[in-house]
Amino acid sequence: MNRLNEMTLGDVLSGLSRYRPFLLTIVGIALIAVVLPGTRADDTLTAGPSNLRSNQLQSGGGSGTTDATVDTTGGTTAGGGSARGTTSGSGTSGGGADTSGDEVAVAPPPAALVEGAQDPLDAPDCDRATGRIMIPSNLAPNCVPLWPGGDNGGATYQGVTADTIKIAIYTATDNAQADAVLADAGFEDDTDEAEDDANREKVIEAYEAHFETYGRHVVFERLHASGELNDDAAAKADAIKAATEMGVFAVIGAPTETNAFTDELAARGVMCFCTVSQPIDNYLAWAPHVWSTLMASTQGYVHRASMACRLKGQPAEHAGTPDLAIQERRLGLIYFETADQAFKVGADFFEQELASRCGWHLTDRIASVYNLSNEAENARVQIARMKDKGVTTVAFAGHPFSPIFLTKEATNQQYFPEWLITGSVLSDTAFFARTYSQEQWANAFGVSFLVARVDPAYTDGEPNLVEWHFGEELTSYPSSLELGQIYIGLHLTGPTLNPHTFRDGMFSYKPTGGFLTDYAVSWGRGIWPWDDYLALDDTTEIWWDPNSSGEDETGVEGVGLYRYVDGGKRYMPNDWPTTPTKAFDPEGTVLFYPERPEADRPPAYDHTDHPHPRGG
Repeated sequence: MNRLNEMTLGDVLSGLSRYRPFLLTIVGIALIAVVLPGTRADDTLTAGPSNLRSNQLQSGGGSGTTDATVDTTGGTTAGGGSARGTTSGSGTSGGGADTSGDEVAVAPPPAALVEGAQDPLDAPDCDRATGRIMIPSNLAPNCVPLWPGGDNGGATYQGVTADTIKIAIYTATDNAQADAVLADAGFEDDTDEAEDDANREKVIEAYEAHFETYGRHVVFERLHASGELNDDAAAKADAIKAATEMGVFAVIGAPTETNAFTDELAARGVMCFCTVSQPIDNYLAWAPHVWSTLMASTQGYVHRASMACRLKGQPAEHAGTPDLAIQERRLGLIYFETADQAFKVGADFFEQELASRCGWHLTDRIASVYNLSNEAENARVQIARMKDKGVTTVAFAGHPFSPIFLTKEATNQQYFPEWLITGSVLSDTAFFARTYSQEQWANAFGVSFLVARVDPAYTDGEPNLVEWHFGEELTSYPSSLELGQIYIGLHLTGPTLNPHTFRDGMFSYKPTGGFLTDYAVSWGRGIWPWDDYLALDDTTEIWWDPNSSGEDETGVEGVGLYRYVDGGKRYMPNDWPTTPTKAFDPEGTVLFYPERPEADRPPAYDHTDHPHPRGG
């Protein structure tokens, strides 16, 4: 049974700072698949506004992702055709676990890994056929030479010694309102901090048995927030504490409603595995200190514009009333925003993308500063404005709680537009979609960052790295997402550890992709026209079926599920079709795959006599 704990909803999601593991379990974000190919995970994603800007390009917005399960109807069961080998407009993602990434501009392995060392393919834990280490994951990192021991450089950076790498676990304050909403939706947190910390030690032990750390061991300490999620002063003070008093190399997690914490860490040279879907400008300004999993909002808006341009010049046929359904589409945008307008640049970028790709212009756009206490009134004003402007198609790119209020208010005002899903964090999960007005969400379709789901009865039999290593399931998997990213970096970096060598190691990762039920993952340059500090690259098309039944992402049975078009076929940036959307046509869609498509299945290795040359 999947366990959820200390979940923080992640950067864009204001108030849910405790609920990250929950999100990860719900969302099944890419790096979970690096070590947790099944549906389990836990811990904290966080993000928020930003005061940092670069002049390299414009960006912004919010995006999300999930793992998932199937009953197929309407013509296909396994759907989607070949699950390997996708090409983007600006590079090639590779093709599944055995892709070499040769067509992508991938940085060479750090010199420290290769000078005088053995051939990486000769390492005892290397699968020579794939060039990746032998763990049960499609996203396993490249093989590296076995570290022979000896001098690793010792204290190569703050928080690093010859033996340890010190990391802080940011732990936000509770949010009673968010707790209540999640409890109403059926979520229960069944592990406490002590149990989570003990499980985190087990996660670390499993990683260090299979990933190269050059003689060092990760140790962690909790950093409890001294203020609320939007308290700039407290966030800055907490960051200073992490950097000076605690002296850590990195922090996992951050406040969700201010970037004061992240800004301060980056300014002090401390790594942060935190934030969700902020503008690419922010990551470039923070570089190389801030890493995350979901796409930058800029990347998300590239996908969204590609999808939206397929709708231009056509009647809003999926609106809920005849008067709207016969009108030519007029697009409105409601997007997540913060008090310092950190995401405005994202909405600007989206408008520029629409104009340059297909000459379309927004009829209206609304910046929505999330506040759970005021959401009902905000929704009343926002819906009245969209209706008054004659918007037929509302693109929603905000907090997953907001449509609870927006859709209720739209019905109150007898306004039944098309709802264009943008993949905004968790709004493309059945868990949240079931909390929206079904009268309204029956008209919802668009982009999802989540992968097509696989029946939990099947995925529960796919051991994640931790279970595979120990031969048993843990009650929670705290920090598994961020630790997965950290250990990939450590493994590929070499003995001289600092933020810049870590970046070089991450950028040497061999890209993967071309799956239906797993993600395309890369870092560096090749897929995108800028240095990429975020893992995910691809998206798919979905629509909401209010009449289908099955489990949501938390295992709760109910009515209403997303359908994945063309079996969940995934698109790299600029690879979206230009043909009309297939929304509300059940042919070729999947709700759940009964088992993972063969081409998506991770490699199977027997752990009984599996080599542990690097640790435990």
